[in-house]
Amino acid sequence: MSSTLGHALCGVTILAAAGSLSHGPFTRFDLRQVLLFAGLANLPDIDMLFSYLLTGHVLSYHGGVTHSLAFALLVALGVASRVQSGRRSVFLLAGLVVASHSLIDSFTGAQLGWHPTRGMPLLWPFSDERFAMPVTLFPGPRHDTLNRLLDIHNLKVMAYELLFFSPFLAGLVWMRGIALCTGRAGRVCSIVRWMERPRIK
Repeated sequence: MSSTLGHALCGVTILAAAGSLSHGPFTRFDLRQVLLFAGLANLPDIDMLFSYLLTGHVLSYHGGVTHSLAFALLVALGVASRVQSGRRSVFLLAGLVVASHSLIDSFTGAQLGWHPTRGMPLLWPFSDERFAMPVTLFPGPRHDTLNRLLDIHNLKVMAYELLFFSPFLAGLVWMRGIALCTGRAGRVCSIVRWMERPRIK
């Protein structure tokens, strides 16, 4: 699996894309939505909590049913049922964010490059087969014990994820700014451009 930071960055990137490319309920890009998408992107790892409570070890049931597309579908239905308008957009985005967790984990392994990954049970409960990828795009962190969560290896993993997602996130935020200048905030931008125009002496 990727780190909590990596999944959160992916979720926020999807939020930024939704706000930049549509006029739905996710155009505000406020702190509440950022936290919601970061949380949804990490939700499949709740199996680590269940594993610890049931067995005393965080990895006993990790990477199982909560990493399936069926789980993403159920979460999306639950989130969409909580809103009054824009349910279709909320359903699609929530499902995409939760499913992004399993997609990233499918490309996560011990060594970057053309090395097969562990795979995820994407089609559970219809199949227990783990769908592995032939290439590893994300290095896997060490999370079997609490004292290893912030060791040097995991810090390097998070730095890699930050470098990987930052260009996408920055580009989408820039696109959002351009969209605002040509949309509701167009008048403000016009005033700013008028104030900054070269003056004839």
